[in-house]
Amino acid sequence: MNSPERRTILVVDDSPVDIAVLSEILRQEYVVQSATNAASALQVLHSSKVPDLILLDVLMPSLDGLGFCRQIREDPITRRIPVIFVTSKDTDEDEAAGFAAGGVDYIVKPTQFDEVQARITTHLKLRRLQLDLAERNRAYEKANQELHRLEELRDHLAAASKFGMWWTYYQQFDCQAVEAECRKSALDFLHCFGKTVKRDAGMMGALANRSLEKTVEGLQLWANDSARALPPDDSLGLVRVLLFLTVYRNQIESQISQAAANTEQTVHPEVARRLEGYLRWRGHFPRLKGRADPQEVMERACRSQSIVVVGDIRRSQDLMTYAVDEQDFSRRMVEFIVQTRSVLTQHGGFFDKFTGDGFLGYFNETICGLSGSNYMD
Repeated sequence: MNSPERRTILVVDDSPVDIAVLSEILRQEYVVQSATNAASALQVLHSSKVPDLILLDVLMPSLDGLGFCRQIREDPITRRIPVIFVTSKDTDEDEAAGFAAGGVDYIVKPTQFDEVQARITTHLKLRRLQLDLAERNRAYEKANQELHRLEELRDHLAAASKFGMWWTYYQQFDCQAVEAECRKSALDFLHCFGKTVKRDAGMMGALANRSLEKTVEGLQLWANDSARALPPDDSLGLVRVLLFLTVYRNQIESQISQAAANTEQTVHPEVARRLEGYLRWRGHFPRLKGRADPQEVMERACRSQSIVVVGDIRRSQDLMTYAVDEQDFSRRMVEFIVQTRSVLTQHGGFFDKFTGDGFLGYFNETICGLSGSNYMD
């Protein structure tokens, strides 16, 4: 087993005798550096490893200990080093001046071995705790950034799925229904697509490999111009657009997997648990109102009851076959699904599956409660 690395202490004193005495005391446990004035101490600080602690005399020529301490507090590299003043000046005013200059402790000469050792041990422990806390905070911040990134990717997947649904309706009904809803959904999705392209250099390459550049360009033109009709070629046909969405979703899924991998080593179990929840539920969990914590809501929802709503139009094929006006039948079907989805959402439920002439929806006790609804009502 490797022995722990010894801490480094810089002793700054204009008296070589005092330096020799302190060095003799400290050398058995610490690596000791020394300097007889502020200028040489600064050279030591910037030419070798930053010490873990400084023992600093107050009375020195040129720049005294108080001025030296104030100076290193202005340097980002040295500002966090704990400084213990060692001096023969022992008034309350002297001690207050030392703390005001940035010192963490004050030892009066002549020094006692046990006192010096105890003060150093205490402040090195405090310094280690501060460094550990800073490292944990950096890890938490990184994990939280990944959490927000996963939430954004989840929204991108939802936008792609929603647009795919509207585009399927639009094409299946010969572009005679839901055009306004389809254009709006396309714009929402393209906004997400633009953000993805800026961050993911491989997105356009993946689309180019499937010869989908013309589909992307045509969709952007169509979505941004309400008077523009679909192009006569098949670049915006149902199959091409759904292929485009599939490639897009694959790229997003890859980013989600990478973001999850980046958080596997996080030291904060609560953040890791929330990330796992987002990954598991990202395609199904409804958007919540207010500032509810999704992980907490998911846990409560799993412990509460749900009502499953199954909708189905009986003999829908016969209705379609014998309808007097096929377009009217299609319009009513679209209206039925749109209104059903709207009602479920309005009352805190969520629309899960659509099979052409039927659907599945859910009302969960917890989720409905957050929307101000009673799941049984």
